[in-house]
Amino acid sequence: MKQIPRRKVLQWGVGAGAMGVLAACKPAVPQPSATTTTTKVPPPATLPPPSSTTTTSTTTTTTTLPPMTSNRTLVVIDMAGGHDGNSLAIPYGDSAYYTRRPTVSIPANQVLHLNNKIGLHPNLARVSRRPLALVEGVGHPNPDFSHSEMLRRWWFGDTDGRQFPKYGFLGRLCDVIAMPNDAATGVSLGWGPSASLAAQNAVTLSMDPSSDGKFPGYSDAGMNAAWIAAQRAMSQPDLAEAAMLFAGRTGIRTALRFSDLLTALPPSTVAYPSTTLGAQLAAAVRLLRAGAGIRIVHIPFSGDFDTHEDHLAHHGNLMTELDGALDAFLQELDGLGMTQNVLVASTSEFGRRADQNTSGLDHGTANVAFLAGAIHSGVYGQHPNWTTLDTNDNLKATVTMGDYYATLAQWMGVHPSDVLTGTTTPLPGVTL
Repeated sequence: MKQIPRRKVLQWGVGAGAMGVLAACKPAVPQPSATTTTTKVPPPATLPPPSSTTTTSTTTTTTTLPPMTSNRTLVVIDMAGGHDGNSLAIPYGDSAYYTRRPTVSIPANQVLHLNNKIGLHPNLARVSRRPLALVEGVGHPNPDFSHSEMLRRWWFGDTDGRQFPKYGFLGRLCDVIAMPNDAATGVSLGWGPSASLAAQNAVTLSMDPSSDGKFPGYSDAGMNAAWIAAQRAMSQPDLAEAAMLFAGRTGIRTALRFSDLLTALPPSTVAYPSTTLGAQLAAAVRLLRAGAGIRIVHIPFSGDFDTHEDHLAHHGNLMTELDGALDAFLQELDGLGMTQNVLVASTSEFGRRADQNTSGLDHGTANVAFLAGAIHSGVYGQHPNWTTLDTNDNLKATVTMGDYYATLAQWMGVHPSDVLTGTTTPLPGVTL
């Protein structure tokens, strides 16, 4: 099985652009600088279209797509590290859950009950009062327990683990929905480019969530003016130049244009908690209100979800951070009348095992994803059988990664076959 080296994954996730405000989300093109973007590079004449970079199989669905619309936005909260969704959405009504996790479980009398079978973590009290959709049994059809391999599959939307797409799943969505005058179609609110937003033609980049999207410069006004003037002069590309130099100049120009359009981001209308996720979600709403064409926001949740040890304490702290930040985000969307136009979706490369180890949970398979915003609240998918496990003693996935991603694509007005391979079936009734 071909795998992406862990070092390369880390480079894509946090390496390039970590020292600057703006960075490209396009690892296929060499990065000229850690402080600039490298999008909008014309592909070579021999480069095949996006649909031919993955597989020759086709995607089939029987659902009706919503009309292509420019006011729908997808916000993806990436819980990399292997989040245990069964500790967020707790199957307290299934006795096998407590049999397999005698000390790494939440007592039924502490669970925030949604129905007589499933409920939320007690630290999600604020979120529990808001509409939420839970999708049980989400997993990859050919599971692997390597972080780097499974991150690759989820970031690139590799539906069977054997396709190795050139561009990220979110990047492919951006390529379909991008408009010519967008400052950027996709933005990752982290500290470097995200492989999931690697696009062929659309402008996708990363932005420090604590910044205002400004091009990195100097605090001294005179020196900053000279610096920006020099950058503008260097941003004029020449097709006769070498590819790397052309990419560098184009990236500078893209970053400057993005910065110019975001010179006055509107302030948040609600108070967010002083957490990393709080800053990321606050920045997300400000970007969406800026009117710069941003349609997809990727948010890498920086918590440690790889809870092999001391799971209850670590995961409880993560749920507290999620509860405060997501509640403020949904409150602001409601106040601005934007809720029906924003779909929030969680992802993680895999779940955790059904059985605990000593004090934690090892890498597993089937997970629980959550969606908020433009959704019909409820529990979707199929509850995994906690009594009968697979041959590796893991929960059996009942909703494939392809089906889950097809649901997101369909809501954005994109036919799943344009961005995914294989046969996928969007989950009915989840989104507005």
